[in-house]
Amino acid sequence: MKNKKENLTGYLFILPAIILFFTFVLIPVIVMVCLGFTKYNLFSAPEWTGFSNFARAFTDGRLWTVTKNTIFLAFFSVILNIAVGLFLALLIANKKSPVFNYLVRLFYFFPMIVAPVYIAVIWSNILAADGGLLNYYIQKIGFDAVGWLTDRRVALKTIVGIEVWRLTGFAMLTFIAGIKNISKDYFEAASLDGAGVVQTAYYITIPQLTPTILLNLIMYVITELKTFDIPMLMTKGEPMDGTRTIAMYIYETAFQKQDMGYACAISLFFVIGIMILTCVQFITSNRWVHYD
Repeated sequence: MKNKKENLTGYLFILPAIILFFTFVLIPVIVMVCLGFTKYNLFSAPEWTGFSNFARAFTDGRLWTVTKNTIFLAFFSVILNIAVGLFLALLIANKKSPVFNYLVRLFYFFPMIVAPVYIAVIWSNILAADGGLLNYYIQKIGFDAVGWLTDRRVALKTIVGIEVWRLTGFAMLTFIAGIKNISKDYFEAASLDGAGVVQTAYYITIPQLTPTILLNLIMYVITELKTFDIPMLMTKGEPMDGTRTIAMYIYETAFQKQDMGYACAISLFFVIGIMILTCVQFITSNRWVHYD
């Protein structure tokens, strides 16, 4: 009887989480899958169309364009976020100045707690082609103004830079925590063997941080593939779809073009792609992640 009461208490504690999961995750996913097989515009009853929405995705030129944009953005943002975060963590770990360490952590983590709207407004004013702060000083030293957000060759790279500046703080803090959990015996042994800073980092610190690297890799890949707010607020996907991501295209298809069925079909492909990529990361992690 006592065990039943304890079990009931446990179930009651997790009941709110279960309700939220069913309401905002499981049921919407089921509805999304069902609507993917229909023609639906939010104002009329869904009409069954079979696999036509899914077939349409393979011949949609714009979808392939935004997919390439998203892959480019995710690939470089993930690599740079992890690399810069790891570098900063190693820098802080080897610096004995509390003031320096505090200022670096503050400078790089602060953007994470600032709303993307404010970040977009600030950077839009700094990077504006006409009257922007950065272009003002570029022209002052004799160079032509750069279309940071209006030149198709540059705009997506600019978004990558802003994403790295905005999100590096998470990687930095997780790597700092990981370094603090490494046994000091390893570093003492390396010091006795005459290992330098670079050798210690390469042979001891980084191998011991591989579980943290895996965590950051999974988190950043999912985050960057879903990127929506910064490019939406700063460029609205322009110029010529040069900064439009899959999430932005889904939003446009669903709510601006009122083609909810096709948007759900794209979303299903998108979710499956992220799930496959995450599974691949977990499966291949056995080859390079060390838990000792």
